[in-house]
Amino acid sequence: MGYGGLNIFLTLKRKSLGAGSTPDDGDEHLIYIDCNFGRTDRTRVYTGLKVYRKDWDPTKKAVRRTDPEWALKNRMISELIEKGKRTAHQIMIKSETREDRVTGWKAAMVNQIRPLPVQVKEPFSFEQTFNEILLKQGNRINEGTLKVYRTAFKYLREFCIQEGKPVNPEKFNSDFMQGFLSFLYSEVGLTDNTAHKVIRTLQAAAKKTQKTETYKQAGITIHPDFFESLSMVKTRKAGKIFLTLPELQSIIALKPRTAKIERIRDLFIFQCLTGLRYSDLKTMTREAVKDIKIEGKEYRFIEKRQEKTRDFVKIPLIPLAEEILIKYDFLLPVPSNQKYNEYLKELGQEAGLNEPVKITRYQGAKEITVTHPKWNLIGTHTARHTTATLGHQLGLPPKVVQATLGHSDLKTTMIYSHDDFRFNVVAFTEAFKKI
Repeated sequence: MGYGGLNIFLTLKRKSLGAGSTPDDGDEHLIYIDCNFGRTDRTRVYTGLKVYRKDWDPTKKAVRRTDPEWALKNRMISELIEKGKRTAHQIMIKSETREDRVTGWKAAMVNQIRPLPVQVKEPFSFEQTFNEILLKQGNRINEGTLKVYRTAFKYLREFCIQEGKPVNPEKFNSDFMQGFLSFLYSEVGLTDNTAHKVIRTLQAAAKKTQKTETYKQAGITIHPDFFESLSMVKTRKAGKIFLTLPELQSIIALKPRTAKIERIRDLFIFQCLTGLRYSDLKTMTREAVKDIKIEGKEYRFIEKRQEKTRDFVKIPLIPLAEEILIKYDFLLPVPSNQKYNEYLKELGQEAGLNEPVKITRYQGAKEITVTHPKWNLIGTHTARHTTATLGHQLGLPPKVVQATLGHSDLKTTMIYSHDDFRFNVVAFTEAFKKI
């Protein structure tokens, strides 16, 4: 950050290698704050922070989220940059010589650097006790749910480290939860709906943990404010992305430029025509396809256990979806979730899904609105929203859509079904013409 001849910035320096070590041993790097008063008047101070090279973003000069303490380290870095600027300006006013500037700034900064806080241990670990519960459940809980729990605990852990507090549910009063919510907004950058999900996830974990013998025998009672804290977060109806019938038809008619995008197109069409989740694509087999005769006519359907809920679902299999299964000999070429989402955006671009879509999110009273071309917002779950919405528009009874998506209640299905204003205009106009 330059101010006239002044420049404050960060650099990394590899720790000294021990005997027998090589630069490939994965040593941490030390983060230094540098101050240049001019071309020749330079000095640096160790911030007390360390980071692996893979966890450092050289462009943003910040710690990546892959570091468990990224939020705390980045906050300390920002504070040190500000302190460095203020101190440098004060030194420039007071100091008479170039040497005084350099030594004065370094001495002042050394006195302001504080060590990284360490996590305060709790006598009966909330997270460890809950992990023991999950361990007993074994494969009854899927990887996606585990990831949601791990992420929620990660945020809670980072906040407690930052505040120098133990992760102790007995202390989760309204002040603690308000601070945690502010952390989710300001440090992690979550919006209301995502913050609500994090707190709801931790509450679910707390309810299970509270029933364990470990907590009962220790007489640990989770603070009642914790279970009331969802009222602090106002959830908003989020605009989910779905494809209109013409958009889906344009993808079906598309002749992709590469074999990779052709595979992605096929997978996405199959999802839209069946409502299957990404996790269920990976476990699709020939044996899941069944035959049934109804009033003398042959039909086919998919019967499989859903990876997320572990419940069985029966999904009508239309000819186009079956053609895709046959094309790949019933073993769908499913890439990683990350790659699939990435390639779906390429598919959307090729299909010309360029309509600008405005997305509005909230952080408390703060409204955040961004506009993207539709192709940039398409993900694996767009398919299920498309299945539900088009099913509704094509006149399917809600219960049919519910059964196809494998939802246990109709309310959940209706969340997946979205109003398309253009469809509503045509449907309403044509209907009322009959009056």
